[in-house]
Parts: sequence; C-alpha cells; structure tokens
Amino acid sequence: MTVRIAPADGRARLTVSDQGVGIAPDQIASLFRPYARLGQVDGVAGLGLGLYIVKGIVDAHEGSIWAESRPGEGSTFVVDLPLGVAGRATEPAADADLASVR
Repeated sequence: MTVRIAPADGRARLTVSDQGVGIAPDQIASLFRPYARLGQVDGVAGLGLGLYIVKGIVDAHEGSIWAESRPGEGSTFVVDLPLGVAGRATEPAADADLASVR
C-alpha cells in the first residue's frame, strides 16, 4: 500500500493505492453508497459503511473523492480537499510536511 499527500491546484490531494485484486468498472460507482460490499472476502468483515462515511466527511469539507481501479491491477482512492478555510484557498506553508509515506 502506498499513501501520498501533495498539493494539487490549490488543494491537498491524498492518494491511497494498493496492489490488490482491483475493482470492476461497473462496481466503482457503488463504492460510496451505504452498505456497499463488493463481495465476500475470506477473513474481511465489515458493514460497507467506511467509504460512505469518508465521502460524507470529504463532502462536508467541500472536497471530492473518487476511485480508480482495474481488475487484477489494484486500486487508487483519491481525496482532494481545499487548503485553508472553506471558500478561501491558500498555499501550503513552506515547511509543510507533504511527504510520501510508503
């Protein structure tokens, strides 16, 4: 799994990528709906609420979230959030830590 955060067009962009099984294109739209489960995976429990809750938080901060994936190639989830206070974008501080974490 790779997690990165970096400035992008006056916004903070968080990307989370994996090398998992991937997601079929016709299932991506349903990922952010409540109780969305894309199938049973052995040993993985959940209610299908995680991405729905994340989307609600991102929306409340006037951001956007989406997923990019191809079966057999893993997935990338992207969150864009405005920098600064809502309605007033700012540049990150010169000493802001926007490093990649692996």
